[in-house]
Amino acid sequence: MSEEPLDHQNADPAGIWKGFWKDAQARGVQRCSLFIVPPFHSASTDGVRQFWWGYHPDWVAQYTSVPPDFRDEVPDYVIDNGKPMLMADAVKLVPETDAKRTLQASFFNYHNEDGVSAPLYGPNGNNGFLIFSFGFVLESAEVPRAKELIRLGNRAFFDFAIHQQHRDVAATPLSPRELEVVALSAKGQSNKETARTLGISPSSVDTYMRRIFAKLDVTDRAQAVLRCLSLGLVRL
Repeated sequence: MSEEPLDHQNADPAGIWKGFWKDAQARGVQRCSLFIVPPFHSASTDGVRQFWWGYHPDWVAQYTSVPPDFRDEVPDYVIDNGKPMLMADAVKLVPETDAKRTLQASFFNYHNEDGVSAPLYGPNGNNGFLIFSFGFVLESAEVPRAKELIRLGNRAFFDFAIHQQHRDVAATPLSPRELEVVALSAKGQSNKETARTLGISPSSVDTYMRRIFAKLDVTDRAQAVLRCLSLGLVRL
């Protein structure tokens, strides 16, 4: 069984999720998985970090190598629904497809029962999707032991989001003027309007925007605004 994050590349530098898994095991959890969804993204898009503990490695390998056109709609459904539920109930509430049936059948080849699924919410639009199992079927996601795990998961998710945000901000420092330019762009101002607001030339705004794109590793104004919103650097 896997007890390490699937994302090995600096996935948990502060050891937050390692500590969460240790706490979960102490409370009888046998399996746990976690999706960390970047702001303004779907749980089925690139950039989602996945952690898996206690699952059969062949199942993890199969799930993470599904065809690009397959979309697991359960994580987004649970996040949008806003409340914990038994995983079996969540699966029934999303559209039925051949790919979903195949994946579900494969899951039960390796594991005897489903678990509880829960949404996690953090600062600046960060969302998460948590699944855990105690090794037996629960009657409800509202039983005390499940609610305790969800509370621990939310606390860990918030701490992780804050830690990651601080790291990202430190890695992409924008000058005070660059932050002003992005903030005005977030309010819908064009480069010419921003130049008038700041009392500088349009060419200077163009230069600032190019610097911003380079520092944030984006290619256009919309991506720059979304990136800064997700980092908490600007607000609408």
